Amino acid sequence: MKEIIELSDSSRLEDRHALATVVDIAGSGVRGVGATMLVSADGTITGSVSGGCIEGEVIRAAIRLLEGGDPLLLSFCEVQDPIFGTISPCGGTVSVMIYPGSELVEKRYIELIREGKGALWGVSLDGESASAGLLFAGERVDELVFSSDLSLAQLGVLKAFIAKASSEELKRGIRDEHWFVMMSPPPVNLCIVGGGHISVALSRIAKALAWRVVIVDPREAFLSADRFPEADAVLNMWPEPAFEKLCIDKRFAVAALSHDSKIDDQAIFGALNSDCFYAGVLGSRKTLAARRDRLAEQGVNAENLARLRGPIGLNIGAKEPEEIALAVAAEIVETVRSNRG
Repeated sequence: MKEIIELSDSSRLEDRHALATVVDIAGSGVRGVGATMLVSADGTITGSVSGGCIEGEVIRAAIRLLEGGDPLLLSFCEVQDPIFGTISPCGGTVSVMIYPGSELVEKRYIELIREGKGALWGVSLDGESASAGLLFAGERVDELVFSSDLSLAQLGVLKAFIAKASSEELKRGIRDEHWFVMMSPPPVNLCIVGGGHISVALSRIAKALAWRVVIVDPREAFLSADRFPEADAVLNMWPEPAFEKLCIDKRFAVAALSHDSKIDDQAIFGALNSDCFYAGVLGSRKTLAARRDRLAEQGVNAENLARLRGPIGLNIGAKEPEEIALAVAAEIVETVRSNRG
């Protein structure tokens, strides 16, 4: 649902629009369950539900909805079928729900994600019901915001449906004949220490991934107002007080990129003594070995030292700042995916 977050400062959420969400995949599909596309009345789109192979039909269905049609559950399969009607070259069957967007619900979802929280997102799939295509979102089932009225009986059924699902099932997305519900996990919180060229590029990549980004650097010259327009916060501080202010915890990844040992050592010391899920530092293997020795002398135990990623980033042969930033982001994604299964 990061496609919705990307439009948080856009007037397009205020205009009438339709949403298309992948609610089920049998076999293979380019996008996963929960992938969403927003379609405006003029045909402008944001996001995708596949690699492009089924978007044309989905857009046409969304336009028909905006012209007065009903919410619709479309299925695309790997061979032409008289019931499904439309071919999918992905090798599997992909089910896509087309339904009206709701500024109220979408802004509640965005609010939760921006606060660093997880958010439930769901839609009614029941084509026989007057509430077909009903959209809802919220942090918990007892405070869901709905796009239209829901009867007490329907609400009871929905709550029971969500309650019987495990957290892991909700993360993957659950559905039956009536509902599709998915839990978007809290966004990655990326603390970038150092304001150099790699940090500028990494900040841009991180925002494209809908991460929350904080830049920390005690050197004021690296923190000019136009240097990090994507950042959620810029702190002209040393890492130690900055980490206290941020309450670095398991939601955070820390990338020490200042290339100044005094700054990076303090950042990594703080990161390894927290329960952040990722800690990486810029520098050569020789530099890293010396840094490990210094950190051990400062009392960082062997178990925590083993958590340190360095040289930072996946080994993709990166040389340019943008390439190194890409390698760092990829390593964080790899860590996130391995932790979330």
